[in-house]
Amino acid sequence: MKKILLINDEQLVEGIVGALFAALTTIIFKKLLSIRLFYSALLAWIITWFVRKITLNYYIHSKEDKKTYGVLYI
Repeated sequence: MKKILLINDEQLVEGIVGALFAALTTIIFKKLLSIRLFYSALLAWIITWFVRKITLNYYIHSKEDKKTYGVLYI
């Protein structure tokens, strides 16, 4: 039977970082800056996008340095 890869390690890291950072930055902007939820979510999305991409590039670079191929599940 052929196995199908549903999600790889890079996508998993990107998803976890994006979800956690989006929630965290939205709450921080809403509480600290006291701005409307729409604007705090907009700022959070922009910053989260940058952080997610930076984190993913760092992860890929460190993975290439260590010559690992992620986690294999059988």
